[in-house]
Amino acid sequence: MSYIAELIASNRSYRRFSADRRPTRDELFGMIDCARLGASAGNLQRLYFSAVYDEKDCASVFENIAFAAYLGSWRPDREEAPGAYVIIWSCSEPDANLAIDAGIAAQSILLCARDMGYGGCMFRSMKKNELVKALGKSGFVPVLVIALGTPAETVVLTDVKDGNIRYYRDENGVHYVPKRALEDIII
Repeated sequence: MSYIAELIASNRSYRRFSADRRPTRDELFGMIDCARLGASAGNLQRLYFSAVYDEKDCASVFENIAFAAYLGSWRPDREEAPGAYVIIWSCSEPDANLAIDAGIAAQSILLCARDMGYGGCMFRSMKKNELVKALGKSGFVPVLVIALGTPAETVVLTDVKDGNIRYYRDENGVHYVPKRALEDIII
C-alpha cells in the first residue's frame, strides 16, 4: 500500500481526543495552507477559514456541534473534547460548487492533520447562528467544522454486512466503520 493510500485509510472520523497533544496555531495554519492550495470550482476560491485553538472558543464550538448521528445523543466527555478546530466559512449559503470545494478543503486539512499525527472529524450538523455569534463572524456562514486533536479511540474499518453501512461501537468502545467492497462499487 502506498503512503497516500495508508494516509487515507488512517483518516477516520475520530470523535474522542486526548489532551496530551493539541494542534498549535502554526500547525492549524499549515493545515489551512494545504487547503488553500487545493482545487476550487472555477478557481473562485470562495472559502474562508478560522483556526480555533483558544480554550474558550473551543468550548463554544464544542457546544454547538452534533457528534454522531448513528450513535444517538452520544457526545464525548469534556476531557475527550477536540483540542482545536478549523471552521470553513462562506459569505453566503453554500451552493453545490461551494459544498464540493469545502469537501476538498476539509479532506486536505484532515490528510495534513494525519500526516502530523493528529486525527479529526468533519461536522456539518451545527448551530450556525450560535457559532457565528460565539466566534464573532458576522457576515459569514459556517459550512463545515473540522474537529482536530490526538485520537483517543480505535477506529476499525470492516466489511458491510447485509447492506448495513451504519457505524457502531462495541462494548469496549471500539468504533467500527463498515465499507463496501471494491467489487461492489465498480460498475
